[in-house]
Amino acid sequence: MKKAAKKDAAANIWCGPTIPGVAKHFEVYSGGVPDTLAAAIKEHPPMAGLLVDVSEFPVARVQIEQGTGCFAALDRMVKGYYTK
Repeated sequence: MKKAAKKDAAANIWCGPTIPGVAKHFEVYSGGVPDTLAAAIKEHPPMAGLLVDVSEFPVARVQIEQGTGCFAALDRMVKGYYTK
């Protein structure tokens, strides 16, 4: 699978929901993201907020699990779009 360039080569974690054929919940990417995820982010730019640096992961995970904060709001938005 080809990888698309990310703003940096650091490891990132997709904190959004599993989207079949696009991304898996809490999947780790280093050196870029799959083309399918990059295309989805291009189509829906707010999704980029759920692709976090590993250092942000603990905060994102807690917010998503508790349903509060900006990461939880983005997660709900993405789930809403992909479950139409």
